[in-house]
Amino acid sequence: MNANQKDRGSYLGQVFTNPASLLLIILLVCGTAYFWSQSRMPALDQKAQMAERNNLSAIAFDIVYPTHADQSVIERIAKTTVNWSYTNWKGMTFGLFFGVLTLCLLQLHPPSNQSKNPLINSFIGMTTGVPLGVCVNCATPIAQGMYLSGLRLEAVLATLLSSPTLNVIVLAISVSLFPTYFVLTKIFGSLIFILVIVPLIVRLTRSGGEAKDASQHLVAEIGNASQGMQRFNQKQRVVIRGSVTDVFQGVALLLFENTIYLFKIAVPMMLLAGFLGAGLVETVPLDELTLLEYSMLSLIFVAIIAVLLPVPIAFDVIAVSALLATGISPGIAMTVLFALGIFSIYPAMIIAKIVSLRLSVGLIGAVIVFAVLLGVLTEQLSEQRNRENNEVLRKELALIKPSQSHLLKPETLAKQICNTSAFEKSDECYVALINSGSLGPPIAALCNKYLLEPDAISSCKEDITTNLITDAALATANVKRCAEITDEARRDSCVIRVLITQSFSQDIVGKCRTLVDPSRIKNCLEHIYLKRIEGLANVSACALDLTSAESSYCLRLLSGYKAAETKNLSQCASLVKNKTSSRFDIANETAGSTAARLCYSLIFSESPEKQTPEFCRTLTSAPATQDCLDELIVRSALAKDSEAQCGEIITPWRKRFCQQGIVERRFQRRMLQQSTLDLAIPQTSTLDINRAASSPDYISAPRYVRYDATPHNADINVQMAQFTAGDTLKVRTDLTEKFVQRPGNSIGLDKLWQFEFTDFFDPFVLGRGIASGDFDNDGWADIAVSTNDGIILYRNYGGLRFGFYKRLNSSERLNALVVALVDLDNDGWLDVFATAYGGRSIVFNNQKGSFDQSNTTTLINREANATLSAGFADWDKDGDLDFLLGNWSFGSEENFRTIFSANQKVTNNNGDYLAETIDELTGDTLSILFSDVNNDHALDILIANDRHVPDLWYLGKPDGFELMSPTRRDVVTSLNTMSYESADFNNDLIMDVFSADMSFDDDGVSAYCHLLDETDAKSCAEKLLGRRAILDLDISWCGNQSEISERASCLEAMTVRLAATEKNPKLCHNLADQAAKDLCQRLAKRYASDPPIIYDQYPLQEMSNKLLLGRSNGGFKDATIEAGVQSSYWSWSAKAADLDNDGYQDIYIGNGYEFGNPVQLFSNVFFHNEQGKRFKRAEQKFNLDFMPNTSSFTYADFDRDGDIDIITSSVMSQLFLLENQVSKNRSIQFNLLDQHGNKNAVGAKIIIYYGNNLQQMREIKLSGGYQSFDETVVTFGLADHATIDRVNVHWPSGDISTLKDLSANARYLITRTRTP
Repeated sequence: MNANQKDRGSYLGQVFTNPASLLLIILLVCGTAYFWSQSRMPALDQKAQMAERNNLSAIAFDIVYPTHADQSVIERIAKTTVNWSYTNWKGMTFGLFFGVLTLCLLQLHPPSNQSKNPLINSFIGMTTGVPLGVCVNCATPIAQGMYLSGLRLEAVLATLLSSPTLNVIVLAISVSLFPTYFVLTKIFGSLIFILVIVPLIVRLTRSGGEAKDASQHLVAEIGNASQGMQRFNQKQRVVIRGSVTDVFQGVALLLFENTIYLFKIAVPMMLLAGFLGAGLVETVPLDELTLLEYSMLSLIFVAIIAVLLPVPIAFDVIAVSALLATGISPGIAMTVLFALGIFSIYPAMIIAKIVSLRLSVGLIGAVIVFAVLLGVLTEQLSEQRNRENNEVLRKELALIKPSQSHLLKPETLAKQICNTSAFEKSDECYVALINSGSLGPPIAALCNKYLLEPDAISSCKEDITTNLITDAALATANVKRCAEITDEARRDSCVIRVLITQSFSQDIVGKCRTLVDPSRIKNCLEHIYLKRIEGLANVSACALDLTSAESSYCLRLLSGYKAAETKNLSQCASLVKNKTSSRFDIANETAGSTAARLCYSLIFSESPEKQTPEFCRTLTSAPATQDCLDELIVRSALAKDSEAQCGEIITPWRKRFCQQGIVERRFQRRMLQQSTLDLAIPQTSTLDINRAASSPDYISAPRYVRYDATPHNADINVQMAQFTAGDTLKVRTDLTEKFVQRPGNSIGLDKLWQFEFTDFFDPFVLGRGIASGDFDNDGWADIAVSTNDGIILYRNYGGLRFGFYKRLNSSERLNALVVALVDLDNDGWLDVFATAYGGRSIVFNNQKGSFDQSNTTTLINREANATLSAGFADWDKDGDLDFLLGNWSFGSEENFRTIFSANQKVTNNNGDYLAETIDELTGDTLSILFSDVNNDHALDILIANDRHVPDLWYLGKPDGFELMSPTRRDVVTSLNTMSYESADFNNDLIMDVFSADMSFDDDGVSAYCHLLDETDAKSCAEKLLGRRAILDLDISWCGNQSEISERASCLEAMTVRLAATEKNPKLCHNLADQAAKDLCQRLAKRYASDPPIIYDQYPLQEMSNKLLLGRSNGGFKDATIEAGVQSSYWSWSAKAADLDNDGYQDIYIGNGYEFGNPVQLFSNVFFHNEQGKRFKRAEQKFNLDFMPNTSSFTYADFDRDGDIDIITSSVMSQLFLLENQVSKNRSIQFNLLDQHGNKNAVGAKIIIYYGNNLQQMREIKLSGGYQSFDETVVTFGLADHATIDRVNVHWPSGDISTLKDLSANARYLITRTRTP
């Protein structure tokens, strides 16, 4: 053992055998552990998770006192100083604490035998500083104590500089935000500066040894030299030799004197540094740096500014990330990143005071020079990378684009398919494709283009003309339009279809008898019978002016329908036998309502084990057996794409239907498969297409809900339908008391889209919309989903399962965001409203249950990038729904600038839409709520803005809306408001308001892909690798993709990233997809900073969820903490519903952002309402702890069993049904139909009274949440109550209807037939 090792062992022995030293070490360890676990780690973890979304205020994270341009310079500087002090006080306190303890410890045991090697000393100091993890300002008192204790200056400075620059968490944030080369440049630059430049500066600034003798400096500060040294020696003797009391007293005295000493220097200078930094940043705001072009003068300028600013930990990383998003040059960004975090005016002042002014100035100069050099290096590296990437992208895109020339045109593909089809004549195949719309909107020109035989061409044209006239007649309910059809058979078919829609009028039989052909009269009557039977399901369905034979036949059909409901197969078979003399066209849209068809649909759908030929042969009649076998063959043939199986079908119309289905699906599949060769069109996998092809939309008719008429008031019509008895989506014999999480593909919600690489950009990575509603008016809630390839509609087949229904798109594919099912033309059929990237809003009009994509209305707002929120209400009270569009600009891609975020109001004048931009504060609007929140019987508007932009509350007035007064202090909103919801949570019949914000914790999941199912997880892992490659602009990664569609998508995203980095819009011309091109061109431009916000004019904000309980005077009480709902992680859509039917509305919150590491992932949050008194987290108890990132979801009672189910839409995941099997509690539902206002009575309130003075209220809304719209059916949980005493319906017009004594466990359809 050498002398140095012996001395080191002796020194450590003295330290650990000294009671005073041990006490100081214990204090140091405990204090450091507490600071790191309770303050530093949570704070850094939150900053890491928020990343670019951190709010920056001048030189601070926290905003105690907002500043704005209308304030004087002195006021802004003073408030910025306070904000800075508040942000730094914890770190500064720890720095002072650590510095005092270090000073005390090293005073007791002055360091001996320190290395004289500057490099080694710097390395030792760096290993000390890295774990500290405090900013350079907070590390200054620590370095001060170390220096005054006699440690070498190189070690002291290395500790000071390494703490803010090389901290592990700060580096993790850097890796998540910056390209790899950028991070490595910063790390290597920091290491060289600390290990090489710092020792060099110390050596060059020395003048005759150490600048000042540290111990003499300390003694001089405590008192005169002799007295100070004497007192110091006395303390040392007392501590070593005294009793336990003496040890504590001696340590306390030592701590006190050193604290006073460091405090006298540190705190005044800290405040002065904050003040000077505030003055500097108010003179040259960081946002102004975005206006600088790269030059040597720019680098020097920003380096001087940055090195002086005293910013908190991680501020440099967040600020530079924001600057890069605005297009600042990488060289300037690196200069700011290095100089901003490593040093500041505060340590410079301390060093000048206790060491030397020369060293302080030397360090400032060295940081400036080195930051400039790093900036030059980074700019050169960036330019070289960009040149190489431009060339690679050009070549790669050139390789892909020629493949587009090999795409088959629709007419060529149709010819290939029809020439090989099983149709006897190819013209029959072409007619099937024309009528299905596969070759475009059916027009007469298509008949001439594709057909050969004159008779076929003539018949084709007549079919198209007939369909157009029939559609017009149906749309206007005007049978006279059918007279325009010249062919008698086609004209009568048109008449029958129109009359079917009027089946419940008393003179309907007479209208059928106006037909000339007796067989068509019979056909008309048969359809009328069946339509009435479906709606009434009792003998009143046949209470018409019929002959005895007609009445008898109607009653037989009724018996068959009853048999279908009870699954009485013998009666069902008898019905099929009796039907052989009838003429049913099963391919016609109304044929699905026949009782026999419905009977088999129930058998096949509800009993999969019976879907076999053996079961069919057990039926008691030959016609029934043949129908059953043919049905199974149709299903199998379409699923397997087998025309040979179609040939086995006996019934001619079924055989034709099967063949038509085969060619239609072949054509669609081939078009989608070849589209994967085109960069402009996304890939849809063959598996997904086959799933779509096996959907039950052609298998069986939907099961229509039957309502029974009930006694009602003169002004309203009331019908009732009992809840189902567990024979629908629920596969169970008893309740699980939990929600059951069912993958969408297990119930027909197949994933028919793919996550693309451009979906990693905002806003697509945030998630897309989902909506529920009954778009086919069969009584069952259907689903609409936004995708990057249009809107996908899923039909609910009687609560048994879902099936793909239609994909709605446009000539330019819709990169869709918001979707809502809303009756905008007020015809009683839910239309599809959607928004798409590029400022487009589209209305797909519902034509009696079908959607013709040519019948759409498109609104284009050139001043908006995207609409991420919408709300619908009849604000002008003209009987149709108007809507408000919440717009969004860039998100993190452009540092949350809001230049394109001006919201629009769209007034609906009977289908003519007048769009107006609203003159208001501009923010990224994530949620819009129309609700009477202050209970004055007038709709109010709540607009949720992201980040620091205040929310806007407009209160309804007789003549419009008025912005809520900023002087009100009873409304404090969330800071990053993601979602608004209103509900009466405590059943006092006064509306309450809930808003969702972001919050963070460190005990979540740090990886994402394994949370998905196996297929999605594999795709997710590959996509995340590609995301990193895109951030690094590693274009070679794209070339490794085997699928050309994946390769094209990757190159597309690379192009967008490179154009945004270079701010070069010309690169965007290489993109074929319009949404990607729009995104690219927007991000490739430079934009000015947002105007300052005058916060005094808007409600106060806090970073927290907010629960505001309504008061009778229209005010609010903030019950957030009291109710226990302040935190729900990275929240998105938050919606109220009574999910366990206990009579109190709960809150479910979709959760999740990013994909882990550093962002922590948490499950969705469920706040269970505890009898209106408070809420309790209960997602695990109810099995609602769904993990994939869920920004949107929809509520609906999909199986009509009386409780509310949930369908989630998650990032990179298939849909999931969270099926409610929680409770045996009773409930009651209401569906309103208003014939004298907007049809779905949006804006109405329903109040129920029951039990012993119990009451509840619901409001019908099509707004609130985040990209989430629910069906307008209202559900009240009743616990164990079997009846309700009274229901008051407050219609949107202000009129009130009252019902009494209603039974539970039923849905009531309430129709207002006339104005009271």
